[in-house]
Amino acid sequence: MKIESNLLKEFIEKIYIEGRVMDCKLNFDIDGIKANVITKDNIGLVLSQMSKSCFINYKPTGIIGIQDVGEFIEFLGRFGNEIVQLSLEGNVLKLSSDVREGEYILPDLQFIKDVEKLPSLQYNESIKIDVKHFVNAFNNAGVLIKKGEKFINIKVKDGKLILGVGEDHKLREIIKTSLKEEVNVSFGEVLGSIAKLLDGEIDVNIKTNYPITIIKNNDKYKLKYVVAPIVENE
Repeated sequence: MKIESNLLKEFIEKIYIEGRVMDCKLNFDIDGIKANVITKDNIGLVLSQMSKSCFINYKPTGIIGIQDVGEFIEFLGRFGNEIVQLSLEGNVLKLSSDVREGEYILPDLQFIKDVEKLPSLQYNESIKIDVKHFVNAFNNAGVLIKKGEKFINIKVKDGKLILGVGEDHKLREIIKTSLKEEVNVSFGEVLGSIAKLLDGEIDVNIKTNYPITIIKNNDKYKLKYVVAPIVENE
């Protein structure tokens, strides 16, 4: 099977979350590539699928393990936008294009942990929002929070979604919303890293002191991110 290397690289970057994920299993199943991963600090979870339509002559070849996702992204990057042939021989993933070829050694799957238990989350409402508002909020945090982890507080009240940062000096992003349930919850930098990976409109599910769920789907991939909140009494 074949794919443009940069397209596969882009998908892997979506689950890498700027280095917050170390390893993963890629399941080449009947519908495309599926990968469920968790961040090294156990704060973020990604459920992802890349459509088989992204490939030429796609074949469901089963599960492979990637022990260093960052290194694998760099390896794919060496092929640029070339169309590469993917083949698996034992524990070696082979890539070849018209001008370049390479072999990437894969670990035994027993050394890659599975995401053992997926959360069952219930929300009363969801909204669509441009992800740029989250990016702007974490950029605000970068201005006002000089020490420690950058975080934002999300509030919903009186028809407004407010993304606020700062304790003394303060900045807020204010977006009109149809959400009826009042919300007050805070999230750290994992959410900011996720926001920077996405563009355009996303689906957002939020509740007070509850994980946030972000969904981004298009014709190439389906992405679902779950991020644990910062709880005040911790």
